[in-house]
Amino acid sequence: MDVPTVGTERMNNMYGNNSRYPFEAFITNLGEYVEGKFNGKWVGFPLTAEEMQHVLESIDIGKERDGVVYEEYFITDFKDHVGAQNIGYIAGEYPSLNELNYLAKQIDELDEGELSVFMAVMEADGFSSIKDLINLTNNLDNYILQSDIEDEYDLGKAVAENYEIPDGLENYIDYEGLGRDASLNDTGSFTAYGYLTCGSSEMTLIYDGTSENIPEEYRVVGNRKEISKEIQTENENVMSEDIMLDNPEEHAPRM
Repeated sequence: MDVPTVGTERMNNMYGNNSRYPFEAFITNLGEYVEGKFNGKWVGFPLTAEEMQHVLESIDIGKERDGVVYEEYFITDFKDHVGAQNIGYIAGEYPSLNELNYLAKQIDELDEGELSVFMAVMEADGFSSIKDLINLTNNLDNYILQSDIEDEYDLGKAVAENYEIPDGLENYIDYEGLGRDASLNDTGSFTAYGYLTCGSSEMTLIYDGTSENIPEEYRVVGNRKEISKEIQTENENVMSEDIMLDNPEEHAPRM
């Protein structure tokens, strides 16, 4: 039986596998995993900070047990519903959840046509970082997708329509060869979503890959270093209190 996924559901099912999310990740408590206990939960992106906090609490992140505070988590499974290239493979086991949520929010704002272009570009070009995918969502106007062209023959027929062909000669035209030459000339790609060409290689960057530049409304977790620093500070405060109790005279205010 599938475990219910936590996430902010889109109103219409426009993603693959009838999913309401661009992608889902199974977030697992790393500390407990090392100890031999598998404790995790499916999360649908995008989601709110409150929803993510609920997920982390449900898998004991931030909780103390036997003097151990579990703060680390990682992704042990991934479901990609937006294309042939697996976003989970790009993200890896230890991605930034804020970055993943940023990408999901960007994808969720695309209309159906833009989403088709996004998936076609992912298939044709290949990407190695979530940062690049985020920037791609803002540069889809650079691409032209002809969804009715599936192969070289279709492309050849489309090219031939630009010329006046005398009656009776249509059957003598090598449409496949014509389409092959056309695709080489315009460096186009045949994808599962249609024939893709790039009109401009200039990308307008909206994200430089640094966590500080992720918009606040897309962030779902705090910085891990800050969390660790808070815990360390709390531990130091507890140690200081213990010292004061053990040596009250040493720490008494001087008159």
